[in-house]
Amino acid sequence: SFEDVTLSRSSLGWWREIGVGQFASVYEARTKEGERVALKLWHRPVSEKTYSGSPPSMDTLTFMTEVSLLLAIARESSMLYQHKAHGLADVDGGVQGLRGFIVTELLPGVNMQQRFHSDDPVTMPLVRKWAKQLAALLAELHRIGVIHRDVKASNVMVLDATNDLNLIDFGLSLRSSGGPLEGKLTTHQSSLGVGVLGYMAPEVFRGDPYGTPVDVFAYGVLLSKMLRQAQPLDTRESLLRWLLCAPFELLPCAQQWSYAVFCQQCSVVPRRSPAELSSLVRWCCEHDAARRPRMADAVEHLKNV
Repeated sequence: SFEDVTLSRSSLGWWREIGVGQFASVYEARTKEGERVALKLWHRPVSEKTYSGSPPSMDTLTFMTEVSLLLAIARESSMLYQHKAHGLADVDGGVQGLRGFIVTELLPGVNMQQRFHSDDPVTMPLVRKWAKQLAALLAELHRIGVIHRDVKASNVMVLDATNDLNLIDFGLSLRSSGGPLEGKLTTHQSSLGVGVLGYMAPEVFRGDPYGTPVDVFAYGVLLSKMLRQAQPLDTRESLLRWLLCAPFELLPCAQQWSYAVFCQQCSVVPRRSPAELSSLVRWCCEHDAARRPRMADAVEHLKNV
């Protein structure tokens, strides 16, 4: 259950918006003790109760799911960013109802999408480091039974001082009710299509049941983006990538087929990329989920990179 609290700018010192999502906004805030924290505040009211047998709203579901996942992560892993508090907040004197909030540690830095568009260069040694760290984070997430389902550049933080990575935003994540996930296709599968086109695995786009391989696919897509940041595609490679994207953009009536073609562009990486990383991109972006590696396999693959 969630404790009703009064959350105001005075109780957390000050707020500065640092991100906006579909269900909530994220603020940098400061506690009365002076600690800088991240505050995620839902846009719309959240309620533990349902009326007349009606199901809970999507806002309530996403809030309760994210809280339960962050509590599980706090209990079972020290690799991922940590939950500090949560509750239902009376932000505006009850005018809009109680809104869910979550307080976590503040990760000082920018997300990877912002880093890609900054003046700071992305070098190949940095790509190797990021490939290993992100693989390890996802392997740890899968070890404790969580599918992230929304792995993308904007959900990976690059820390200022060290260029280390951490995963954020577990609002769309799922957890196995039976504990750690086992195998490539898990008993805790879903056919709910969530995620972003381009990072979305083919089985999600088709509406098929899926499991941890969706995170593996998105990891491969993001690794290919890292490689293209370090070594931009030449003219021939850029043309090939455009040709693979074109059917999906131009043939909406044949999207099932064209998305399969579109997904092939994910594995287009610069020819001068390290062979170990190029092969990992292709392995992770396999159209058939059963042929993709587990994230633990990717960690092993990267040990000598």
